[in-house]
Amino acid sequence: MAQAAGTSSNPEPTLEIIPDGSKLTVAITLDRFTTFQISGWTEQILDLAKAIVAADSKWMPGNIRTFARDALAFKRARVFPIDEDPEALNFQAANEEESEQARRTLDALKQLRSFVRGVFYDASEQLKKQAIELGEDDRPTTIQ
Repeated sequence: MAQAAGTSSNPEPTLEIIPDGSKLTVAITLDRFTTFQISGWTEQILDLAKAIVAADSKWMPGNIRTFARDALAFKRARVFPIDEDPEALNFQAANEEESEQARRTLDALKQLRSFVRGVFYDASEQLKKQAIELGEDDRPTTIQ
């Protein structure tokens, strides 16, 4: 994991997938000064992207749909805000088929949120490990 200065002027936390040969690296930008790049999540990224594409419906935000398609094509996936709450989307289905599509969409968006939390946890654990290796205090690191 590397911590580097971000170049984006966008103050919202964002997620980006960066292709690296046959692997995908996750880059999370917390603010314009802090970006974490974490590898080892390729399989989870592809599973998540497949779930998003499979759940594609009129309720799936376009930026997330594009993100998933780019990740599956091993293209640099677009950056998008990661703090959107899937529960806040308005799912009003007219029939049983739309209801099922809405459920799959909500499940995929929840999977995305869980993925992001997992990556944050991984980043936190790696920061703690680096602090111990550098002889710094071994108390837990808080990322805000």
